Amino acid sequence: MFCNGSWCGQSPTNIKDLLKIGYPAHKIFWYRGGMQDWENLELTTVKPQSE
Repeated sequence: MFCNGSWCGQSPTNIKDLLKIGYPAHKIFWYRGGMQDWENLELTTVKPQSE
């Protein structure tokens, strides 16, 4: 899961909800820095092609 940044609470909330319904914790990955940090580090991103 990716948030909008370290200030965003959407991913932590969704992770807690997934765990409550029995989703296996070992299958959850969370990039805490968010997409802005990912792009600032110049890591690979792919934008969908428009139809």
